[in-house]
Amino acid sequence: MRHICCQSDNVGITSAMIKMRQILLMEVVAEGIETLEELEFLRENQCHKVQGFLFGGLYTFKEVERDFEKFRE
Repeated sequence: MRHICCQSDNVGITSAMIKMRQILLMEVVAEGIETLEELEFLRENQCHKVQGFLFGGLYTFKEVERDFEKFRE
């Protein structure tokens, strides 16, 4: 998803995709969320789950190991 709330073509296509999945009783998962505006658009359109750089960036393997060590303690 890129610029879904800034370009009218993207808004229409994204809204239609979300609505179609809802009609088919499928879970709606949006990936690549980078801005609060995109998140708000998806919330307003009843998207079920989101993920993207807005919630966290890339991790090195060492960072992942370090974070998992905290859970083991």
